[in-house]
Amino acid sequence: MRSPSPTRSSFFPSSPSSASSSPSTPARHARFLNDRPPIHLARPPIPLTTAKKAAGRRLRLYALLVPLVLVALTLLSRRWQQSRPRHHAPISLFKRADDDPDSSSSSLSSSSTSTATESTTPVATGVPQAPGADDPVIVPTPFPQPFDASLSANFTTTTCRDFFITFTQSKAFRPCRSFGLLFANSRAFFQAQSNLTLMNSIMWGTCNTKLSLDTCTSTMTSLATQLKSSACTADLRAGNALALAALVGFSNYALYREAGCIVNPRSGSYCYLEALASSSPNDVYMYNLPLGVGLPTSADSGGEPSCSRCGQAVMGVMQSWAGNGSLPISKTYPDAQNRTDGRCGADYALPAVITSGAARVGAGVSVPLLVALVAALL
Repeated sequence: MRSPSPTRSSFFPSSPSSASSSPSTPARHARFLNDRPPIHLARPPIPLTTAKKAAGRRLRLYALLVPLVLVALTLLSRRWQQSRPRHHAPISLFKRADDDPDSSSSSLSSSSTSTATESTTPVATGVPQAPGADDPVIVPTPFPQPFDASLSANFTTTTCRDFFITFTQSKAFRPCRSFGLLFANSRAFFQAQSNLTLMNSIMWGTCNTKLSLDTCTSTMTSLATQLKSSACTADLRAGNALALAALVGFSNYALYREAGCIVNPRSGSYCYLEALASSSPNDVYMYNLPLGVGLPTSADSGGEPSCSRCGQAVMGVMQSWAGNGSLPISKTYPDAQNRTDGRCGADYALPAVITSGAARVGAGVSVPLLVALVAALL
């Protein structure tokens, strides 16, 4: 049997003073509120503006921390790099005197007939060091280019003129930065030689190209073939100086890259820059040999070689190419070798061994004619 449902008054205990009488309405409400379990209200959402401010504070904090972390990493990286030995990427073809037990710091190798001693030519000072493998280098932009002031000259044929305009703007040619063509045919390169810091970055640029040496040599060989076989055949036969200079430059690309990138291990500077900076830049004339231009006679100013170690290294590169009878160096090197050996001692420069026939550069163009024309450009 179901018990009767409780009445409203049975929910509230009787007053201790009177079990039969009910408390007043306000008192009942107060007791009801006191006896109810606590009510947990949901937390109101954070205003959007407050969230944005918090995000902004975090971003500002990150903006302060990230540079500090980068600075710390940079300092650690520099200290690590400075602790590493310094290496120079360019070529060095001679030993340090202190590394060779058979030589002294003041003389080269000697023979029974003559002694090879260092010349009294003043040593170049203030020459910047060639950048190392880890050094940041900014090459000039735009980089000096050959034939930058001479394409207005008359050509025998329009095909040769168009060939020059095309290859000097070619993406296959420009990145190769030919030291030989710049040395003989660039006004910008010539003007830069008064600024050794600028020249240092230019020389680094010729020695460190995005395109490999093999790729650039192949490009130069292809351009030489085009120039001889079709584009400038008539101009070569007519003795056009620009056509001849371009052909020699294409043919000598690898030679000049090897000679131009020699670094003096004692000073850490490019030998070419040291020759430029010397008060008697005798060794600069050695870089003319691949153009078919011999050393000046002894009566001329600066005609005598300096007998420097850099000069010996440059002559070593020339000797390695002088055996190619198709290059002008095969005609100019023997006399240069005899003169440097006579002044600097036997074996300062080794004799060349000709491995091919008489030198010819292009259809119907002989070396004597080339010497006369290219010399006019210098």
